[in-house]
Amino acid sequence: MTDSEFSDALQALGSRLAAADIDRVAYCDALVRLLHGRFRASRVSIWRLETARTADERVLHCEAAFDPSASSASRSAPDRGILTHAEFAPYLAHLIRNGIYVSNDALADAVLEPMRAGYLIPGRVEALMDAAIDINGAVVGVVCCEEVDRKREWSQPEITAMRRAIATVNVHLARLRDEEARARDRLD
Repeated sequence: MTDSEFSDALQALGSRLAAADIDRVAYCDALVRLLHGRFRASRVSIWRLETARTADERVLHCEAAFDPSASSASRSAPDRGILTHAEFAPYLAHLIRNGIYVSNDALADAVLEPMRAGYLIPGRVEALMDAAIDINGAVVGVVCCEEVDRKREWSQPEITAMRRAIATVNVHLARLRDEEARARDRLD
């Protein structure tokens, strides 16, 4: 998929969301497939950052995942569907600061060490390129492109393409959130 085809498809997906032709769930399911088509990662997923009672109780919950080696796109797999704050705190801090996290060798990456036993090793993740879903300055989720059973050197053009893609996704989701807020206000 060329960058132009990818950009057009991403814009079309956002237009469908804005027109209420699809909901957030369908958007996320289509987005993981589209990102897979562009980056050809082993697995692509979208995670929602949720806060329980305090920031230290935050969890990442898998909203959508696409693994072409599986039978189809799937909602969060029970064995890999939730990460706790203790597992992802250093990673999330880096992601919030930089907007993107790239690791060509995830198992040797010191920042990812807390995620190693509970997520990286069981999921066979050896490289990743993740981007923060940031709505109006608040990180609300993560888009993950993972390489399974092999390291990967993410190229600068791929990193740039991911930055562009996540900027577009952030706009789509911000518009959706604003529309949902207006709809709630009309009901009150």
